[in-house]
Amino acid sequence: MAGLDQLWGAVLDQFDVDLISQTVVLIGRVTTGSDAVIHRLELRDVSELRFRNSIPGPWDYAEITEAHLARSGTGGISIDLVLWSDDAGISVNAGSAIFDGSLLEVESSG
Repeated sequence: MAGLDQLWGAVLDQFDVDLISQTVVLIGRVTTGSDAVIHRLELRDVSELRFRNSIPGPWDYAEITEAHLARSGTGGISIDLVLWSDDAGISVNAGSAIFDGSLLEVESSG
C-alpha cells in the first residue's frame, strides 16, 4: 500500500510530541478479527502541528478514519489525519517521516 493507507482504521495507542527534538511519534493499531498490526509513524523536523476538534469529549479512544500525505509548500511532508469525521483531526508539517522503519516518500501525481 502506498503512503499512509495502512493507518486507515487504526486506533491511536500513542501520540507523543517532543518539542525539544521537534518530533512527533504516533503508534496506531489496526485489528482484523483476532490479529492486530502495530504501525509507527515518526515525523522529524516538525514545523507545524495542529489538532482540530468539534466532537465532544473525552473520547474512549481515537480512530484514524483517513490518512493523507502530500508534499508541503517547503518541500517537506504534510500529513492530515481525520479522527472519526471531518470534525476532528491532526495536521502535521515536517521535514521528513519514517513509517514502519522506512523513509516515507511522497509519490508524485501525474
